[in-house]
Amino acid sequence: MTTDENNPTTVSGMTSALNQHSDGTNLIQESIQTFSNPDGSNKKGDAILYTQEKAFQLLQQLIVQKQTEASKSTTNPKKKAKMISTWNFRTSPHEEFDKTLNDLFLAFLVWAKIKDEDKVKLSLKEDGEYFNVSKAFRRLESYAKFMEDTGEELINPPLTKSSVQSCIEAWAMTSSIDNQGRHVWWIDFAQIDQATLHERYTVTESFRACVYFAHQVMYDANAQSNGMVFVENVNKIGFVDALTLRPMKLSTKVDRLAIGVLPIRMVACYILDMPKWMNVFMKLMGVFMSSKMKNRIHNVDDRSTLKNLLGIDCIPASFQK
Repeated sequence: MTTDENNPTTVSGMTSALNQHSDGTNLIQESIQTFSNPDGSNKKGDAILYTQEKAFQLLQQLIVQKQTEASKSTTNPKKKAKMISTWNFRTSPHEEFDKTLNDLFLAFLVWAKIKDEDKVKLSLKEDGEYFNVSKAFRRLESYAKFMEDTGEELINPPLTKSSVQSCIEAWAMTSSIDNQGRHVWWIDFAQIDQATLHERYTVTESFRACVYFAHQVMYDANAQSNGMVFVENVNKIGFVDALTLRPMKLSTKVDRLAIGVLPIRMVACYILDMPKWMNVFMKLMGVFMSSKMKNRIHNVDDRSTLKNLLGIDCIPASFQK
């Protein structure tokens, strides 16, 4: 394969490469669905309540209502069983993080807290905290369905730190807290142990590792209060190499979880050593991204800039070289 074939800089060149390495997954379509509305939105008619206590009570009522509907469903037995399992959150790993289902629900409510700059738009005049319960419930419903659709992948065997830690290390994923109290999720393509991943771990095991790591971020108090920063050193990877680094079905599934399902508020994404093809691809995807998402993605040419953005104490050694 020539360099040009591995690093297309035109949409037609990318489309051709995608068709050859798609493993049956429509990356463009999947990416559009993931990036088109990552933050959710405040919609007309949403239930916006004052104080966390009142908002949480309503959220619990909506969940109980869904659970009741599932139990009284008159659909066929298999569909009814799935509906009940979905709203019982049987695949949620909350207990692994010493959390309860209420802690899980609260994470979605905190994510749906109304920002100060949006209070004027929504005509919210009282000082204090407001929560969009409808928005929290929409995201929670997406989570419930996504997690149930994983079948037995996350519960057989149980999803635990010991079951995924070595795989997380092979994927070169780490985390820290920056100088603004934000949770930073790091991944370094230059440090990924591809040999170990290909020889030792299945696609399902890699998925389990990513799900565990993402939930670890979700339950972090800093991430909930101050948001998450994603820093990715893509190491000037070629387009085809990026497509085949991990199976496309795995890649799109993890992206959907982290960006469009979990209540994780990504406040910034910094990409290091970005190849030319990625600029083209980002412009293509930018047509479908929300303005908020586009404004949070930044190409970092000089990694020393991270010291000013995040503070040196939180930066892994490999990102300081």
